[in-house]
Amino acid sequence: MAAWKIGAYLPSLPYKFAETTNHKVSVSKDPKWSSIMLVPWKWLKKEEREKLTTLDISFDTRGWPKGDYRLQCTVLIRVNDKPEDKTDKYIATGFIFTLE
Repeated sequence: MAAWKIGAYLPSLPYKFAETTNHKVSVSKDPKWSSIMLVPWKWLKKEEREKLTTLDISFDTRGWPKGDYRLQCTVLIRVNDKPEDKTDKYIATGFIFTLE
């Protein structure tokens, strides 16, 4: 794994999330695909990647409104042994939680 990020589509966040938290919205022609980057790409150093078997992540939710959240974590898998080969692979999974 070379990098990871956390994002969400607006319909998957509590009402007025962007206005409450001042997160920038990436607007789409179809509102259901408008999104917010909650944690921008975090790149791992080469030394970290070579030893990595698991990765625990956390992020700050202070100031976020109460409600239900469905976020998406995306990881970038990259093999650099042969730079001429296109090896980038993006894997994403969703996770759900409620802030009370």
